[in-house]
Amino acid sequence: MSTVRIEPYPNRTDCIRMVWEERVLSADVTTAFRHIQQHMDAHDHPLTVVVILHPKTNFPLSITVAHALPVYRDERLRAWLVVGKSTFAKIIERVLSYQSQRRTVYWFDTEDEALTYLQTLTTNAS
Repeated sequence: MSTVRIEPYPNRTDCIRMVWEERVLSADVTTAFRHIQQHMDAHDHPLTVVVILHPKTNFPLSITVAHALPVYRDERLRAWLVVGKSTFAKIIERVLSYQSQRRTVYWFDTEDEALTYLQTLTTNAS
């Protein structure tokens, strides 16, 4: 099983889940960000990624930043809704924001909170 998974939400193409396990393999990070890029290329609307972090996710920092940056810079990416707390994730977010000059990450304690916020994003966009 992949240590970083991309999962669809039923009946939605405007958002996907990105689930990070505790021990992450670099190859899985590469594949996951490639899947997000392919999803954006296949659909003609903004994408929101709901990121589910394991409380102790072990991020391969340089690989994560290198593969996240092109996706993060893409104007078709509406937002990252991150569920969970992680010092490393916050460091990665700061680097990506600085490099891209974009602020598209929002932090939540639960997936339900993130999905409620997603509803406001999609309502305001229509």
